[in-house]
Amino acid sequence: MEQRVYSREDKRGVMKVWYILMTFPSPSETFVANDLRALVRLGVDVSVHALLGARADAEQLLHARGLGDLKVTHGTTANILRGCLAALTNPVRAARLIAWVVRQSGGRVLHMGKGLVLVPRILGLFEHLEREEPDVVHLYWGHYPSIFGWLVLDSAPRVVVSLSLSAYDLLNGYPGSATVARRAHLVSTWAATNLPAIAERGLSPDAVHVCWQGVDVERFRANQLQKTPHRVVTVGRLVAEKGMDDVIRAFGRIAAIHADAHLVVLGEGPDRRRLEKLAATLGLRDAISFRGHIPHDEVFEELTRAELFLFLSRSPSDRLPNVVKEAMACRCLVVTTATSGIEELLQHGTHGWIVPLGAWEEAAERAIEAFADLDTTRLMVAEAQRHVVETFDLTRLMAGMVGKWQERRASLALDTILS
Repeated sequence: MEQRVYSREDKRGVMKVWYILMTFPSPSETFVANDLRALVRLGVDVSVHALLGARADAEQLLHARGLGDLKVTHGTTANILRGCLAALTNPVRAARLIAWVVRQSGGRVLHMGKGLVLVPRILGLFEHLEREEPDVVHLYWGHYPSIFGWLVLDSAPRVVVSLSLSAYDLLNGYPGSATVARRAHLVSTWAATNLPAIAERGLSPDAVHVCWQGVDVERFRANQLQKTPHRVVTVGRLVAEKGMDDVIRAFGRIAAIHADAHLVVLGEGPDRRRLEKLAATLGLRDAISFRGHIPHDEVFEELTRAELFLFLSRSPSDRLPNVVKEAMACRCLVVTTATSGIEELLQHGTHGWIVPLGAWEEAAERAIEAFADLDTTRLMVAEAQRHVVETFDLTRLMAGMVGKWQERRASLALDTILS
């Protein structure tokens, strides 16, 4: 039975939430689509407002992710012109926003330039907000979307402003993120490992809601394809920091033991030609399939068929990667690097294996041992799947987020009455 959650304060019975992103949809951000589908299931009236323009394949991506009916706006030419008109009709608001963007640039030309370019879209979007009157504005990314968050805090005091601070936001270092976070009604993050960095920006860790990104567990329960012996999958952008070269080297060791082993590489990026050349140099051309970017449903199929998932990222922004959760839910044995906070996701030796960054030889050894001891491996993947289902259930986690928004909305309404 579907659970429905309603705002206590909205007499119409439906909480209206705006998601603010830079671009939407994006091929690499399937986790955003996951959250949005869960919110729709929970009875939330959610819409998305992207600050930049739409991709050429935006409609196709929305339908592929089950969001064809979602309300989405973009930084179109028409919307930017509306923002310019809004600046002319309310020059004081526009001047205050521009001044804030300049102050929050921290003296960095890049921050200032990007912020100023977004001002017309943000002013036009704010006029839209005044007409629509959402209950909550959720800044899914905490860097440049925080410019819109500041304007809402400054000029729409009855709207709850919710800010998410991801690893990317913290590494980006946009000063406006911390400024808005200190005033926002709710600050959340996707991993507890981010809390020390957030504390450095002047927020108490106790005031931050840790809301892990979840996976749609029902989707995985329904997918029961047969495993292909010695089939290995990896997923990620084909860029240097994702460690795909380490995956190929580790797979070479596996293929030397198991002649029928096959590696499927899912993802696209500028490193593809170099990686294909590496595979050929190691004599693995026929044993590795580079499938590029594929629909999420096909990613699930590949994970469900595979026995092993290799994730050897070296990226500082990889924290509790969703694809690792998905692999665990699909009963793949996971061998992953010790990216920041990985211990929040899986326990070494219980749910999978964690190796040091760059330790592809150790990753290969763990994989070879797993193939040699299938009884232990079956127990481990079953425990990993149970752990994901119990801990990272998307609907349950998003219901918790809706509950936090409800609390903040009720508190804000009470403050308005008392004032």
